[in-house]
Amino acid sequence: MGIFSDRHNTDISKIVNKDARPRRVVLINDERDVEECIDLLNQFEDDIYIKNFPIKEEREEFETILDRIRYGIKPITAIVLATEGDTVIGGCVSVYYPQCKSLFPIYLAIRPEYRKMGFGRLLFDCSLEQFPNAEHMFIEVDNPSRVDIEHSVMSPTDRILVYKRMGFELVPLNYVQAPAAKGQQPCFTLSLMHRGEPVTKDVLKNYLHCVYEGLNSLNSPYLQKMYDEIDRSKLIA
Repeated sequence: MGIFSDRHNTDISKIVNKDARPRRVVLINDERDVEECIDLLNQFEDDIYIKNFPIKEEREEFETILDRIRYGIKPITAIVLATEGDTVIGGCVSVYYPQCKSLFPIYLAIRPEYRKMGFGRLLFDCSLEQFPNAEHMFIEVDNPSRVDIEHSVMSPTDRILVYKRMGFELVPLNYVQAPAAKGQQPCFTLSLMHRGEPVTKDVLKNYLHCVYEGLNSLNSPYLQKMYDEIDRSKLIA
């Protein structure tokens, strides 16, 4: 089980901890980690992951994610969990595409009572540290104009503001998420945000290619529509 360095433990100890229960950050990136942390992972799935992503089309089956880590299936996948004692505070599931040097934190979820305490930023930073060659970080967020607020755990507008404070900017694109699993439909309710080196037309198209390839959707007409939109955009070539 991968426990981060003392520097990370120091960072997480600075976050308000009224009960003085031990806090740590745990990295899961291979089969051994999965088996050693299976109880924590099950807790994260049942108590946090599914509740934070209630729309089935917007999430992968958690076992599929774990299998990618267990068996080294591409795209490269890692999970970072923040814990307090035996309780999982939150977690971040990320994939890395070395072809375009892009990190994609697919799912970030925190228990409601631990929000606005710095855990989201901590999990993002810990995820990024695992992939030092990453030049870009992309995330998906609910589009306030497209999503049913009743199904949102957090106001989409507030979520976007949180990510903007973390250095992300909205990507000017009518984004369509490829089906997260076989038999599911594309998702039209999301927007894309970016942090890192300047996003150019080539960077964005290469990133979308990697994501759609990883989901076996390269023949999707929506991918070509996004390519065409990018070509017509004012982004730098």
